[in-house]
Amino acid sequence: MKNLKVVILLITALTLGACLPVKSTYMLGDYALKTNADEWNGTWIQEKDTFQLKVLNPDFGIIEAASIENGETKKYRMFVTQSENNKYINLVGSDKKFSFVKFKKEKNAITAWRPSKEMLTKAIADQEIKGQVDKDGNILITANSEAVRDFFKTNQNSMMFDHENPDIFKKLVE
Repeated sequence: MKNLKVVILLITALTLGACLPVKSTYMLGDYALKTNADEWNGTWIQEKDTFQLKVLNPDFGIIEAASIENGETKKYRMFVTQSENNKYINLVGSDKKFSFVKFKKEKNAITAWRPSKEMLTKAIADQEIKGQVDKDGNILITANSEAVRDFFKTNQNSMMFDHENPDIFKKLVE
């Protein structure tokens, strides 16, 4: 397993626009969360997917995720952040928008929760946060960074993330 050459999705499976219909013009989180390369680097699996992560800057929580898509290797930047007790992974797309998940990491496992499309659609309709919902139901949160931060802090217990259907990632260890 150590010599596994095929690099496929990790959190990118969760956060790429095609898989996650919620994006924001700003990343979630108040500050960068330090990432330990020994804990994050390596091969991870989730159901049918295998992926590789590499910490690029541990002090600023910057991680590179790579995937093979249609025979091409693609690399993505992930930013690990925190607000109070909540931790987030933000992935910047080629459109310069951020997809994000809330997560919990325990030793060799990551549990990730996607944003609740239903709750965020309602919050936008009720003008609790600025955003747009397109005809396909994809969401773009357009509020400024302070408003995004305050909205998720204020609503951290109101199911803005789908806690009923987490994605579980396990690290392959020797």
